[in-house]
Parts: sequence; C-alpha cells; structure tokens
Amino acid sequence: MSGGRAGTTRNHLQQSSVSAPVVQAGEIGSVHLHALAPVVPPPPRQLLPVPATWTDRKSALRELSDAAKACPDYASALVVISGPGGVGKTGLATKWLTDRCGDCPDGQVYAELSSPPGEPAAAVVRRVLRHFLRALGHRPDADDVHELAAWWRSASYGRRLGVLLDNARADQVLALLPGGPGHLVVATSREPLDALNAHGAFPYDLEPLDPAAAERLMARIAGRDRARGQRAALGTIAARCAYLPLPLVVAATSASTRSTAGLSTLAHALSHTSTSPLRPEGPRTVTSVLDQACDGLPDDTARRVYRLLSMVPLTEFDTDTAARACDLTPDQAAAALHHLAGARLLEPLGHRPGRNGTSYRFHDEVRPHAQQHAAQADGNKAVQDAVRGTGEWLLATFTRAERILTPHHRTLDRTLTRPVPPVDFSQGDGDEERGARLWVGAHMDDLAQMVREAARRQWHPMVWQLVHAAWPGFHILRLHELSCELHRLGVAAAEACGDRMAQREMLTTGVIALRGLRRFGDGLTWATRAFALAREDGDRRSEGQATHEMALCAKGQGDQVTAVALLREALEIRQEIGDRRATALTRIILGQIELENGRVTEASDHAGPAHVDLRAAGDLINAGRAALLLAEAYAPPYGPCSARVRDLLDLAEADFRTTGTLSGQARLLRVRGNFAAREDDLEAARDYYTAALALYQTSSAHDADELADLLKTLPDERASPAL
Repeated sequence: MSGGRAGTTRNHLQQSSVSAPVVQAGEIGSVHLHALAPVVPPPPRQLLPVPATWTDRKSALRELSDAAKACPDYASALVVISGPGGVGKTGLATKWLTDRCGDCPDGQVYAELSSPPGEPAAAVVRRVLRHFLRALGHRPDADDVHELAAWWRSASYGRRLGVLLDNARADQVLALLPGGPGHLVVATSREPLDALNAHGAFPYDLEPLDPAAAERLMARIAGRDRARGQRAALGTIAARCAYLPLPLVVAATSASTRSTAGLSTLAHALSHTSTSPLRPEGPRTVTSVLDQACDGLPDDTARRVYRLLSMVPLTEFDTDTAARACDLTPDQAAAALHHLAGARLLEPLGHRPGRNGTSYRFHDEVRPHAQQHAAQADGNKAVQDAVRGTGEWLLATFTRAERILTPHHRTLDRTLTRPVPPVDFSQGDGDEERGARLWVGAHMDDLAQMVREAARRQWHPMVWQLVHAAWPGFHILRLHELSCELHRLGVAAAEACGDRMAQREMLTTGVIALRGLRRFGDGLTWATRAFALAREDGDRRSEGQATHEMALCAKGQGDQVTAVALLREALEIRQEIGDRRATALTRIILGQIELENGRVTEASDHAGPAHVDLRAAGDLINAGRAALLLAEAYAPPYGPCSARVRDLLDLAEADFRTTGTLSGQARLLRVRGNFAAREDDLEAARDYYTAALALYQTSSAHDADELADLLKTLPDERASPAL
C-alpha cells in the first residue's frame, strides 16, 4: 500500500473508530464469540382453547386416535376432517390435538388457509410457511414457496409437532407437511380431500351432533337453571339448527342473554321463520339464528360494527381496526368487539404481538350474513367509508413506522381525508423502534389485502402510497415475492394517477424485490424505465438510484464490466447532488468488487469514506457493512490479527448487535472464521463457522448450506509442516 493511500485510509479509520464496547457472549477456547446465539423460543402452542362447554364427539375422537396409532413409525399421521360449514371441524381437530399434547412435545402450530379475495394462491402457503418457521425460532429470508417448504421440512425434522391446517386444499396440505416421522397433522375442509389418500391420509367425514348431544350443548351454554323444564324448546331449536354446532352455540348464547323464557321465546321465533330447517348436506342458511343473535346485542353500535367489519378486506381485527373502520373511540370499539365475541358472532384469537388487545375473526359461515345486512342497512357510502377509513389508518401508521425504521427512505405525499390518531408504538416501554417493528410485522398481511382491495376499487393514490409506506416491512422481513406483486400494482396505480415521481419510486424500489428473487433481467428492465423517467424529469436523485440499481442487476447477471461503469456513473451523480449516504452505498458495492479482484487498496479507499458517512448518517446496518469490508481490505497488508482489523471487526459487531441484524452477525462470524483459517488456526475457524452456521440456519437456508459445505472442507487436524 502506498504511503499516500495508507495515510488517507488511516485517517478514515481514525475518524470512524468511535468507542464501541465489545460485549462477549461467550468463549470457545481462545476464541471470543461476540455475536449473540439465536434465541430459541418456547415450543409453540397456537391452538385456541377448547371451550368448557365441549360436548360429545367421543366416537370421533376415538376413531382419530386409532388412525394415529395405525400410522407406521416411518411416517407422520395425517387426518382429514371434512363436513359442511358449521359442523364443528375445527373444534374437533382442536380438541383431538389438545388431548394429544403429550404426543407433540415440540409444539402445535395452526394456520387458516382460506384465501382472501384477490390473494394469489401461492401467497397463502408462503405466508403460512414463514409463520411456521418463525414459530420454531427461524427468521426466513427466502420467499420462494418451494425453498420455504424445504426449509420447513428441515426445521421440523427430528421434532414431534401437531399441525392444524384449517380450510385447506390438498395442494396446500402437501406443501405444508412437516419433515420426518412422528408428527400429527390435521387438515379440515368442506369437501373430502381424496387426493391425499395416496399420501396415507385418514379421511373422516364429520356428521352433525346427535339430538341428545345437541340439546346438552345448548343447556350448558344457556345455563342449566334456564334450560330446566325446556326440553321441548331445546329440541325445537336443535332441529331448526340441523344439530350443527355453530348455529347451536350462537342460538344458545343468544338465549342466555334473554329472560328466563329465552329458550322458549327463541324456539317460537325460529319455528315461525320462513326458512326451512338447516340440512347437513348443504345448509340453506343460518340467517334465523344469526338474526336472533344480532337482535340480542346490547346496542346499535355493536350491530353496526358487526356489519361494517365484515366488509373490510381483512381476516383479523383488533380494537384499532374496528375504531378506524367504524369511526369510534378505542373504548367504544373494544366494547363492541367484546359484545360480538360474547354473542359468538366473532371468534377471539387471543393477543398477538404488535396488535392492540385481543384479535378476532369471522367464522366463514357468519361473515356472509353480516355482509348481507351491511348492504341492506348501511349502503354503499357507509361501506366505502369503512374500507377507506381502514386503508387510511394503515397508510398513516405504516408511514409513521417508515419514518422510525427507515428514516432515509424518500418522503412522498400521503392522501388522507381524515385525521388518524397515532398508534402507541412504545407500548409503555419507550422503545418506539421495537414497537414499530412488531406492528409492521403484525400488519403486513393487512396491508397486502388492502392494496389489492384499493386496486380493485381503483383508488390509485392509496395503492401506490400503501406500497411505498410498506418499505420497512419489505426491507426487514425480506418479503420479495409479496413486494414484487404489490409493486406491480403500485407501478400501475402511479401510472393511472399520472404521478411520475411515484412511478420512479415504485420502479426503483420494485427492482430491489426483483433482485432478491434473482430476476436480474426483469430488474434491469424496471431500472431502465425508472432511469428514462428520471432523465426526462431532471430528477438527479432518482437518476442516481436507477443507475445504481442497473449496476446491481448487471452484476447479478455476471457482467462486472458494465456494473463497474454504471456504479461509477451513479457515484458521480450522487456526489454531485451531495447525497453522502447514497454515495456511501455505491462505494460499498464498488469496494466489494475491488476486493473480489484482489485490489485491496482500492477497496479500502471506497470502504473508508463510506464508513465515515454512513456512521454520520446514523445508518448503523450499512455502517457495519462498510466496517466489515474495510477490515477485509486491511487484512492483507496489516494482517488479520492486527489491532486495526480487530477494532473494525468489533465496531461492525457493535453495529449489527445494536440493530439486531442476524445476517450481519453471521457474516461477521464467517469473516472471523476466514481470518482464523488464514492464520492456520483451524480450531478457531471451525468454532466461528459453527457459530455462523447456527445463525444462518434460522435466517438463510442458502448461506447455511454454503457454510456447511465450507465446514466440511476443513481438515480435522492441522497438517504437519513439510520436512
């Protein structure tokens, strides 16, 4: 290294080497392992509680258990429970898996597989696979369904899990089967899933309750004192409900809120409705029972929430959602949800991290009833206001999270027709960043469903603005497939609005998703479109971003010459407009290319100033990347054990730990392992690689496989020196 360049880089290091405490999580021999070990969560127990009013189904439970016992040791038990809506398929599956909790010591997971309108079929399976992997302590960075399914099979292999797949199709079940033997898998469906019989599935067609059991169920819910002497009324109600548990439960709950004559009054009302009794082979309606339940609600607010929530394109609701959809205070919304759950018109799902209070959902037999009443009682404007109110609440809150989590993301306009009270991200502990991360993770599915609904309604500004505000979710959770789908809608919406700045932003951020999917050709097309728009409009910032993205796509295609030329052009533009952070990001890529080609001096000349500028901008994740690159560039001239290199590694570690970046910590451990191997300290190298592998196994299947192969290449012992 020449004296001038060494001096320049040394000055960069002196500027950036701020004091950073080194927190050691443990030692292996003489090797200090600074990165955190992955947190192993407790075994997931995601099944909903079995109600204390559970009645009968003894023969069904016995048959399911016999089927599980008959499963060979080399396989997992697969049960398919089919039957009409409201017959109690989910309840039976939940009760059976709960009873067999001891056979599932590693946890029980649950997934609802019905598709919201407009959601691609593969998106449901992708979402569930990511959910299952997170339940086992993984942080999946993949988005390909096949890769996620393979990851799920690997993560579940050697465990004994209970898996409940609700409202499933055969192809979904096959993609979600855990790996290895010993699991208990239950799928529910309205139709028999005959295609699974070839995979050893035990089909069980669930019938309605017998009349005596139906009457006992209602008596338990309504109360034995209230049911005493009401045998005729119980029989009438049970028959009108066709002995199906769902309408039975709703009817008995409705009767329990009335006077002591509630059962006889309800029986009389049901006997004089124009609807015919429900038939198990295809119930015509549960309208009579649900009408009675709605009439029994304590106020019009609860009835209005019931109707309007059914029209909001979300599958799960909490206090905030209900308040924004129905223009209520949080207390009013919470009270209405409580009343609806008490009347069994909503199903409580418990508390979910990132959500306000208990979450709820509609049973798929109840929602159509609520929607029909909304169309009759509220009209198009009220329904539209509820949907738009929910969309604007998501837009405003995602925008707040965007400012907290990704403050360097470009600020664009937001179209709001009403004030939106802010969500308390701090949740009482003052940590807004942590709370914003939890909130974004909990609401990404909501945002996706709202984007699709807004696109259907041609609310073009809301479409692209929601996609733009969702950037921290795409960035943190690495949802490349979802990002690609929604960015396509966002580009079309921005074009429909004639908003060229929005078009440029949708195209350039959409390229990042395409690169994540390794679709570099498509990414280059999008980036080129963004570049042309930026050049026409004189937007040098967008021009620099588009050029940077074009370079990364060229690099992904293996065209390093074009990539370097474009990166230098992007660097010139970004320096011209004085965007130091963007300049630093381009320098990191140039430095990586220089390092790959053995030009360590040139690499350090890019990494040094990038590190300084990123640290000044408060971008610790990328500052850590720059510090790690600088350490790798310093290792050849100064030695991997030099104080310079150690200080930079410790600084990168502090950045990655502060931001909770597991991928950065894993990369750091791998670099430490590389340095140890270079010094012929194979024991230390193996320890570092093993620690990195543990992190990669929870976050990146591709990197985990690569590192496992690298570990295999290490000799068991240090080779004896040649004589």
